Amino acid sequence: DGKMIDGSGWNVPADYDARTRLWYTKTKEQGKLTFTDPYLDLVTKKMAISVAIPVKNSAGQFRGVMAEDILLQTLVDNVVGIKIHEAGYAYLLDSQGNLLAHPNKEMTSKNLLKDEQFKDVAPLFKEILAKDNGYSSYQYQGKDLLMVYKKIPSTGWTLAISVPEEVIYQPLVT
Repeated sequence: DGKMIDGSGWNVPADYDARTRLWYTKTKEQGKLTFTDPYLDLVTKKMAISVAIPVKNSAGQFRGVMAEDILLQTLVDNVVGIKIHEAGYAYLLDSQGNLLAHPNKEMTSKNLLKDEQFKDVAPLFKEILAKDNGYSSYQYQGKDLLMVYKKIPSTGWTLAISVPEEVIYQPLVT
């Protein structure tokens, strides 16, 4: 009926109708757990994603949506915290090729398929975004790298880890 209950203490404006928000409409339409693309959160004024699930009555009829916002910085911090022998690093891409998380903050929000600085590796990233998982060797800024990646089914995002080949192929015992 348009009522919204907010547990964070946010005072919902009188003209706010959650039923018009993407997180609500997408969840109602898909009838399952959904994740939104990143957006500017009204309350925190920071980039966030919404995770939402439909609420149904005992007869299975749709009654509403339960959702939670997750600040993108929380995800970024978790991804950036992944390190492989201090030389490898993780990054997170959305389905359009935008870097959602990367240890180099200047690269975050850049599009690997469209940004001029990535023109040499754009074909590789176009290929991996079309797959569910895999690995590939590539060169970037004069370094030979090995990348492993996996698509996160619920979001369509891809988590990738790149490690210099010299680290991968170094002797196990010196």
